Amino acid sequence: MDTSVNYHAQPQYEAPQPPRRFHSRVAQKIDRWIFLYNVTTGLYMLDWWERCIINTVFLIFLVVAGYNSNHYLQMIGAGLLAWVWGADSGRAGQEGLLAGSDDGGANGVMGVGS
Repeated sequence: MDTSVNYHAQPQYEAPQPPRRFHSRVAQKIDRWIFLYNVTTGLYMLDWWERCIINTVFLIFLVVAGYNSNHYLQMIGAGLLAWVWGADSGRAGQEGLLAGSDDGGANGVMGVGS
C-alpha cells in the first residue's frame, strides 16, 4: 500500500492579483478581436502597410454598400410601416420619400400607376 503524499496534485499558492481596471479589460478584448480578425481573414501574414490598404478597401466597400442600400431600405421600411398601419398598398408611407421631387411622384419611380 502506497501512503506517500503526491505534492504535485496539490494546488500551488498564487499571489493575489490587483483588480484589473475597466479600460485594460476593454483594451484586451479589442486586441483579441483584432487578432481573431487577422487570423480568420489571413491578414496576419501581411506587413502592416499591406494590412492597412486591405482594411481601407474593405471599409470603403462597406461604406458604399451601406450608402447605396439606404434608399432601398427606406422604401422597404415605408412599405412595411404602411402595411402595419393598414394603408392601401404602401402608397401612404411613400409620400414622405417623394417630398423633394418636382413632379409629385408622377415619374413612375415608386411604382406602377403613380
